[in-house]
Amino acid sequence: MSISIKNIVPRAKVLLCRGSTNGRRHYLLLLIIVLMGWMIRIIHLDRESLWLDEVYSILFVADRSLGAIISDTFLVDFHPFGYYAFLKGWFRLLGDGAWATRFLSVIFGCVHIATTYWLARSLFRSRAIALTSALLASLAPVAVHYSQETRMYVMLMTLWPVCLGILWKSYRSRPSLGWGVIFILVGLLFLYTHDGAGVLALPLLGFWMIWGGPHDQPNRRGPPFIRS
Repeated sequence: MSISIKNIVPRAKVLLCRGSTNGRRHYLLLLIIVLMGWMIRIIHLDRESLWLDEVYSILFVADRSLGAIISDTFLVDFHPFGYYAFLKGWFRLLGDGAWATRFLSVIFGCVHIATTYWLARSLFRSRAIALTSALLASLAPVAVHYSQETRMYVMLMTLWPVCLGILWKSYRSRPSLGWGVIFILVGLLFLYTHDGAGVLALPLLGFWMIWGGPHDQPNRRGPPFIRS
């Protein structure tokens, strides 16, 4: 049976257009989920008064320079300076009111929805699973709660899927200095967000340093960027 190029080209165009349309619908659904999460988090953002830890965050940052924030966290605060540095920059944009400072957490909360989607898509390679994961992150009460506080917890939640996703990407890919650098930089930011981040990060680092590489090359050892 002969195959005509004239018949193949139109069919290929139809398949490409159909795939492009499905892709647009998929990302439109993701955008809707993120916007829904944003609306849930922004409603009544300043209905509750600031609680003690939020007041501490604001006062700790308000009268200190960035250098003082970095140095003083090692002296008077058991949490690292990562979140406080972001909050200091945020003060210069929107001020230090309750609504303004909590809005930074709203942004982190929306980014958390996106990073959860990215992690699920990387792990399972399924659009349906990725969208479902994003929807759960959008509606999860604990995620909504921490997205409305002037504290570092939602930033920690946002960076955790990124660390996991980068680890998985580097595990699945060929040796790459780029993945190694990205993993180290994001890992450092993660560690400097919350004092408990090390409990989560150290097992990841151990896995990354010791594991034998991709499943199809079981004899490879060491980090992806130095394996040979």
